[in-house]
Amino acid sequence: FTRLGTKAKTFTAHVFMESGSSAWTVSGAAKIFNNVFLTTSSQPIYNGLLAYAGGTGTQIYNNTIIGVTGNGGSCASLTSTTSVLFKNNVITSCDTAISANTTTFVVGGLNYNVYAPQGLTNEFVWNLATYTSNFTTWKTACGCDANSLNPADAGLSSAGRPLGGSPVIAAGANLTALGITALNADKDGVTRPALAVWDMGAYIMRSVILGGGVTLGGGV
Repeated sequence: FTRLGTKAKTFTAHVFMESGSSAWTVSGAAKIFNNVFLTTSSQPIYNGLLAYAGGTGTQIYNNTIIGVTGNGGSCASLTSTTSVLFKNNVITSCDTAISANTTTFVVGGLNYNVYAPQGLTNEFVWNLATYTSNFTTWKTACGCDANSLNPADAGLSSAGRPLGGSPVIAAGANLTALGITALNADKDGVTRPALAVWDMGAYIMRSVILGGGVTLGGGV
């Protein structure tokens, strides 16, 4: 999927998929990557900007999800899906960062994500049993996110690009071995490193070379 959601006003989601017989039925193991989910709407999107229910083997990589704090919405919602891989995603400014209920992940499959400031309560929901804004409590409950970060600020531009000093830079996993050719470049088509660590999110950090050999960070 390569979708840019902006100013959405829907109670469903920017991407909403579930198993069953509806038009958005999951028919296989979806791969969702290099998306930027943006909303400037004050209307809640209760199912999540990215909402996935049912299915198995879903792979969710290098997405940037930016909500609006205080609108009651979720950034990512996973329900009744199995063997999920969720890595290198940047999530910020939703009242709930991630809600994973009756969902299982591949061992180590929920990791290398950034969860920047969200709402005041219940930023993380695990199996309808753990509701918490404490990152350590979340990691203990899910047995996940050992290498993920919970910084004070994601360090992104309004378009979701990393700014200089952003914690998403060089903090992700190198996913080249997955063999997903399109994932080996970011949303702009800039090639990700074959061997070095990756930046989290849909965009890699770009540098602009100025006269005199001065290099400035991207975030354009």
